[in-house]
Amino acid sequence: MRKSYNIGKENGNWKGGITSKVYHCKEKGCHNTIHYNNWKYGEGRCQSCAAKYLHEMGVLNSKYSMKGKHHSEQTRRKMNISHGGDGRFKFERLPTCIDCGKELGDYRSKRCKSCNTKEQHRRNAFNYNTTPNKPERQLNKLLNKLLPKQYKFVGDNKIMIDTFNPDFVNCNGQKKIIELYGDYWHKLPEVMKRDKRRKIAYKKYGYKTLIIWENELKNIDKVKNKIIKFNKKRKIENV
Repeated sequence: MRKSYNIGKENGNWKGGITSKVYHCKEKGCHNTIHYNNWKYGEGRCQSCAAKYLHEMGVLNSKYSMKGKHHSEQTRRKMNISHGGDGRFKFERLPTCIDCGKELGDYRSKRCKSCNTKEQHRRNAFNYNTTPNKPERQLNKLLNKLLPKQYKFVGDNKIMIDTFNPDFVNCNGQKKIIELYGDYWHKLPEVMKRDKRRKIAYKKYGYKTLIIWENELKNIDKVKNKIIKFNKKRKIENV
């Protein structure tokens, strides 16, 4: 059943009876109806023919048209998220964290919240260009003399173990760490709590840790005995 429209003076757009007429697209073979304003003031073409005409004239660039093309997988996932979804397709499992393997909430990140925090700490640490201070240089010189080519200074953020950066790491096959603690800084309550977490993290990954305080460097013989005792087990095994 055709819809009834107001014709003539009853039409709100009545202009001397011209709205009662039916106007068609001027392209050959096209019989689509068009509005009077398009026929009078426009190009006289329907929407489809007008688009084809503009493409032929070069006004519209066909390379931006999606006809015969498809959105990329990344774009479709973003569109899904923008519409309130979680970024996955139907019957598809959510991705897992690239570090711990935990299932993520959506596709907007590659790591879970915990692993992302650790990664951020690691990146922030590498942004600082640290050089060994005077006590660290003194201990490094002692280690090279006492145990040549066994310990390497990595306190410049070369190595991160669970967001913690050790001072000296054994590079001769042993999982051993030597930390040099400053008398002022490492006696602060908040730093002492962090150092406890540091030891737990090293132990978690199988490292044994030796702590040397800055004031102990005044007695070199005492420091030598601590280092030799810490590495004595390895020497016995080699005999």
